[in-house]
Amino acid sequence: MVGQSSGLVIRLKRAVPERFSDVIPTISTIGDDDKSKKIHIKFDGLYPSPTAVTVKKGLMLLSGIQNIRQNGQFFNFEWISSDTFPEGTYYFTIEGTTRTSSPNEVTIKVEDGPESLTLTPSDTSYTLNENQPLNNITCSATCSPYQCTYQWIKSGGGEVVSSSGVLSLGNLERGEAGTYTCTARNPGSAHTASSQQIGILVRYGPESLMLTPSDTSYTLNENQPLNNITCSATCYPDQCTYRWIKSGGGEVSNSGVLSLGNLERGEAGAYTCTARNPGSAVTASSQQIGILVRYGPDNVRISVPSGYIVTEGQLDFNVTCSSNCWPECTYTWRNVTSGTLVANTGLFIISQVNRYAAGSYMCVAINPGSSHKDNSSTKLVVNYAPDVTIYMSSTNPSEGQPFELKCEASGVPALYTFTALTQTHGGTQIPNTHITLEGPASMSSRIVRIPTLRMDDTGTYTCSVQNGVRNVSGHLHQTAATKLMVKVSPKILTPSLKIAAATGTNTSLSVPVYAYPTLDEIALQRYDGLNISRTSEKHILLWNNTTVAADWYGTKVQVDGNLMNFTIIDLQPADFGNYTITMKNAVNVSSAVFTVVAETKPEPVTELDYHQHTLTTDSVVVTWSPGFGGGLLQIFNVLLKRTTDTDWSLAITTSEYNITLKNLQPGNEYMVKVYASNLMGNSTDSSTITFITQNINEVSSEVSSPIAGIVGGVVGGTLCLIAAIVAVIIVFRKYHITCAFAVERKDTRTDKTCNLYETSTNRLDMTDHLYSGVQGLHTDNDTAHGTVVYENTSITPTADQYELLGATGTTNREDHVHDPLRSTYSTLGESRHREPEKQSQSQNEYMNTLVR
Repeated sequence: MVGQSSGLVIRLKRAVPERFSDVIPTISTIGDDDKSKKIHIKFDGLYPSPTAVTVKKGLMLLSGIQNIRQNGQFFNFEWISSDTFPEGTYYFTIEGTTRTSSPNEVTIKVEDGPESLTLTPSDTSYTLNENQPLNNITCSATCSPYQCTYQWIKSGGGEVVSSSGVLSLGNLERGEAGTYTCTARNPGSAHTASSQQIGILVRYGPESLMLTPSDTSYTLNENQPLNNITCSATCYPDQCTYRWIKSGGGEVSNSGVLSLGNLERGEAGAYTCTARNPGSAVTASSQQIGILVRYGPDNVRISVPSGYIVTEGQLDFNVTCSSNCWPECTYTWRNVTSGTLVANTGLFIISQVNRYAAGSYMCVAINPGSSHKDNSSTKLVVNYAPDVTIYMSSTNPSEGQPFELKCEASGVPALYTFTALTQTHGGTQIPNTHITLEGPASMSSRIVRIPTLRMDDTGTYTCSVQNGVRNVSGHLHQTAATKLMVKVSPKILTPSLKIAAATGTNTSLSVPVYAYPTLDEIALQRYDGLNISRTSEKHILLWNNTTVAADWYGTKVQVDGNLMNFTIIDLQPADFGNYTITMKNAVNVSSAVFTVVAETKPEPVTELDYHQHTLTTDSVVVTWSPGFGGGLLQIFNVLLKRTTDTDWSLAITTSEYNITLKNLQPGNEYMVKVYASNLMGNSTDSSTITFITQNINEVSSEVSSPIAGIVGGVVGGTLCLIAAIVAVIIVFRKYHITCAFAVERKDTRTDKTCNLYETSTNRLDMTDHLYSGVQGLHTDNDTAHGTVVYENTSITPTADQYELLGATGTTNREDHVHDPLRSTYSTLGESRHREPEKQSQSQNEYMNTLVR
């Protein structure tokens, strides 16, 4: 057994015979070790001391006892058996004493133990968590003759924690930790035996967890250092272990110290310290530590790229500014170009874009916590339709001066297409030869350079430009217009200042005049120095402001001008000759000469030509300019032949200045010339032109006569002849009416007028000559033009052809003839009595025609 033995106790029972009743054996000492046991027995009352003692158990000599030694009255027995000293009845034979007798029976009761002390379970060390149950520990031993008694004692204070063989602590408390010993006691001998010490450790903690410093919230700027935060707790029996955990991010430290140093934005978050008892694995966690990291603004972003293009008129244009920033940044928008603040939020809104919104914009982001700033810029480009402005090089343009008119465009993008730069007057476009639209798209202007101003340059100049951008009204082409008024001295607008008339008749001349500023004065002087400045019985000189026809750069326009009407009554030989007109305005004095001559044959036509672009396989347009008509109505005769032909043929007779020759043969070369005719005769021929009709792939085998080129056939020529006849009749009717009127008025010039009537009557014979032209316009004496072959067509004019002569369109042939005569007379004879605007409309009809 483990521990110190309690020894043996021998109890002697008195045996028979009686004579040993006074011998009382007692036990003095029992020694015990691992190898032997010694029993000391004392017999009182033996005298002299016995010389030998024989010990028997029953009838058997007790072999386990050796070395019986005597020491006076004491006998020493050595128990050398490993067995427990057996109880029972022993017989002692005592020899050598006076009281020796036969063997005496003595009963020896051995009180042994405690022995074989054991613990169940046999562990001598227990480590459990606080409140964890400790299984009972049972202590047991052997005692004889009685059962052992037990005590569990906790070291350090001698406290008996249990008086039984069972140590039952239940759920452990930290105060129950310590060393426990079980002591077994033999109640007979009072001998005890103790167990080995049982060590009980009670683990507890972590507890009393605390943070230093104790703050649970930190707000710092990025790159600002955070002081270390220390986590501590109590654990037993071992020191606590620690972990710092970032919410959502895992472990950041495996010690009790959270050491982040200079903070980064990614380190912002909630941190928790967890303390752990390494033995029990029990943990405890701190409150969450909130770490907020102020950062930004950085990476300031604008939702549109620099150079973003918008269009004027665009609605609700939004630009967003954002950045990486905590706490959320505040924003301001500033127009860097103008220096103005345009928004106090990250959203910059333009409700309707205009051109003035263009420029550079800066968004400034401010961190309200750290006051740190950052910015980003963008450039906004506003496309807008060009503004068009016309500049004039002079505010006082006058004829003879050089002049520039510039059309300037200003828009975005600055790539311009000048679609029109025109001069108009009264709505009529003038083909001003100085105007050009040529130039690169990058050029913002077009310039009209006029080396020398003249009246033709007066008008409204309109410039039209586009740059691909529509204006707010949706129009692509932008225009500007300005009016140029060229100051000019008075100009006579008629190309011919010659009138023809017969002696004794009245003749009038209407002269259209343009001047700017308007006329101040008109004077007239005859070749012999006679000044005609006012109306007299011989002369009528009138002039008034009205609209007159002008030819500006080859285009007919109506302009504000003056119309001078000059009438000579009862034309006499002295009245023939040159007359000088003197006209004055604020610019200068101008003069012109017109001539009064006797009626004569027409002058030749000029500028005969054909239009190349009208030339086809079978037709062409031919034009010419008429000459002076000799004071009479003139018609034009168009002669045509192929270059391979010998004779000329009359293609058409007309009062127009241009015709279309049709039914020509493809691939043929033709020649054309024109001469004019009036009641006095024919002009000389014009110059000759030549053209070749276009070829076709297959040419018809039948070649038609060139006479087939007559447009409208003989009907057209017939109408022209009729026009000449009507003119003669007009003269006759006018003479007749004038004479009748004079008789009725008792006019003193009645005789002269009637003589004129008679003269005119004689001239009516010419109508037969003209009408006979339907069969052949040229007389036998007029051999220059050769024989004319006509188509056999009716000579009755159509309604449209009568309109040329003023026909009313009635179906009565007589009305067709006479109504136009009356109308023509009204036009020619009474023009000077019209209102000014009506005169202007008819002046081209008679300005070179004798009016009687």
